[in-house]
Amino acid sequence: MPIARVNGVEIYYELSGPRDAPMIVQIMGFGTQMVSWPEEFSRYLLDAGFQLLRFDNRDVGLSQKFTGMLPDMKAVAEAAAKGEKPPAPYVLNDMADDVAALIRHVGAESAHIT
Repeated sequence: MPIARVNGVEIYYELSGPRDAPMIVQIMGFGTQMVSWPEEFSRYLLDAGFQLLRFDNRDVGLSQKFTGMLPDMKAVAEAAAKGEKPPAPYVLNDMADDVAALIRHVGAESAHIT
């Protein structure tokens, strides 16, 4: 079970396809596991010669969970309106940083994102 420790978080991922092929990263929406991608679509990408990286976002599937840390949505909205960091265990930018770090972790310099 491949797990990368990136940005201080354990992220479960799967890497398939030729290691020297262009990489496509499949990012499933927040709260949904990577296995929710239609298998036919993933197979199509692999058959087209791409390397495929897919993963479970933090707090999802087999990646690290942040239990007992439910944000106060009113406080989050107020902080966002002020341009401040919200009182939450992580924000969307943190999750974007996870993707970039995971791409580097598997040795790629760049990737296409789906």
